[in-house]
Amino acid sequence: MRFPANFRFAVRTLAKSPSFALIAVVSLALGIGANTAMFSYVDEVLLRPLPVPDSGRVVEVDSTSPDTRLGRLSYADYVDLRDRTKTLQALACYDFFFAGIASQVNQVPKYSLDASVSGNFFSGLRIQPVLGRGFRTDEDTVAGRDLVAVISHHMWDRDFARDRSVLGRRIRVNGSDFTVIGVAPENFTGPQAYVNPDIYIPMHAYQQAVPGASADYLTSRKSRSAVLLGRLKPGVSVTEAQSELRTIARGLAAQYPEANRDRTVTVLDYVRARFENSPTDAALSLTLLGITGLVLLIACANVANLLLGRGTARAKEIAIRMAIGA
Repeated sequence: MRFPANFRFAVRTLAKSPSFALIAVVSLALGIGANTAMFSYVDEVLLRPLPVPDSGRVVEVDSTSPDTRLGRLSYADYVDLRDRTKTLQALACYDFFFAGIASQVNQVPKYSLDASVSGNFFSGLRIQPVLGRGFRTDEDTVAGRDLVAVISHHMWDRDFARDRSVLGRRIRVNGSDFTVIGVAPENFTGPQAYVNPDIYIPMHAYQQAVPGASADYLTSRKSRSAVLLGRLKPGVSVTEAQSELRTIARGLAAQYPEANRDRTVTVLDYVRARFENSPTDAALSLTLLGITGLVLLIACANVANLLLGRGTARAKEIAIRMAIGA
């Protein structure tokens, strides 16, 4: 076996030139490390699908108007689209808000990012809580009646040490008490990358969680704050869903011209929506990824040049070794 002998020779050779080995290792480490970090970021922000079952069928529905390329919809418009669509298995919505959260009655509130979601958010996206349950649709029908909450897995771990008796406990959200009914799965950190809500509450509980919120938050068609996520029915394409929803949107524009004139909707695959909603961020991220790729290429070229130089320096030695059969 020549491998052990070759390995020992390689080790001795590197030991004679530690600076060469150090420069080669550091060059490759910097290039590979930068690429790994940048690709992980781009993957998380732009490429990774929503961590839900059959995520390839999840789409985002955005509002489009002469003044807005892609924007949010009003909750009232969401309800009409949800109730009239035949191409989507489910259409859910969400919005983010900030609140002071106290996991115990006498605890000083912690400022956190949270989410108000439609009653079918968990069921429609097929998100199965690890503990308890998600919302029922009837818990998102009457404003202020059902003060229930699903907490994130991170909050369950951080504030409750994964205590399974957390169900039924009350947490205070900006002074209002909400009852915990479920814990989100660990792999679901929120509907958007790097935006990780601590708690989820029904949309109809928003005014209790956010004192001073507009009284017509859920009824005004000019209050556009809802982000819509849908799940395509089997065999239905994004184009077909968009055609149907645009037909519904035209009807809403005719029915409510003051709020919806010249407004339609655009349906996008969830991953594509990330690029379309933040084209500047996407372009910057891909540019940085290309730059780090160039850094790796330069690192490889440097190591190749070092090896060529080393080979040239050892040409006489190699010739002698070949002559004597070593």
